[in-house]
Amino acid sequence: MSLTDYFQGLYVLTGRSKPPGIGTNAVFFPIRRFNDNSLTLPSGKSVIELLCSMADMCVIEDVDLHGPDLRRHLASHKLTSLAASDATNGVFLRSSSLLCVCRDEYKFYLPGKRIW
Repeated sequence: MSLTDYFQGLYVLTGRSKPPGIGTNAVFFPIRRFNDNSLTLPSGKSVIELLCSMADMCVIEDVDLHGPDLRRHLASHKLTSLAASDATNGVFLRSSSLLCVCRDEYKFYLPGKRIW
């Protein structure tokens, strides 16, 4: 069984219509996409805000979360008391992002490019 068959099977199991390309040389593969809800607690509060209240800096290394996703999260929760940077290029990561978030009072210690 190839991975194409595996992902085609997952497509069918999700209850969608007949997958395109059955009987052809179609290729099925996963598409990684960040889930914005993963940074929000059931109460509606931000996980990032909670972590920054417990530590001077929150360092996030993730393959799905990128700078624009983090900015969107910070904006949607109106977290103007936090600062954030993207330090990915400084450590030469290829497959993941390295993002740093802290309270505004520690913004001068943020490595990388400021994004918030």
